[in-house]
Amino acid sequence: MSDQQISMFADAGPAAGGKTVSFTVNRTINATAQASFDRWLIPVFLEGWMFGAHSGDEAVEDLANTVRKGGDFAYKVKRDGKAVSYHGSYEELDIPRLLVFSWQQDDREAERCHFHVTFSEEAGKTRLKLQAKIPEQLAEQRDSIKQLWSERLNKLAEGFRK
Repeated sequence: MSDQQISMFADAGPAAGGKTVSFTVNRTINATAQASFDRWLIPVFLEGWMFGAHSGDEAVEDLANTVRKGGDFAYKVKRDGKAVSYHGSYEELDIPRLLVFSWQQDDREAERCHFHVTFSEEAGKTRLKLQAKIPEQLAEQRDSIKQLWSERLNKLAEGFRK
């Protein structure tokens, strides 16, 4: 994306204002937009798809969030025996259509990522589109980060196949 194009995240760029790398992941979920959206915000659901064995050797220790524009979240997991925390804030929240949030691991402010997730419902199914912007420092990890989010979204979709 050139500097003259409008960002898909408005002013939500990387912490240091540097360049970013982007990727997109799409999924169709066999559920309504509301049901799909709820899985992103209600902690009891997060443990089933965002974290766990499919994300590596993880065990959830704590999931907390304040669901509102400007609200924040903090997730703590144990990965390979070590404590890892994820946190960020909800930059936009249009339930059940749009979720825009920042995301960073531990205190790595310079590695803060931004996600823009849309939920479009048709005939009881939801087309989910996740767009990510990651800072240039993580450019070499782009494919592995995309793969992780792809696996997470697969797990989210699987939760509705029962």
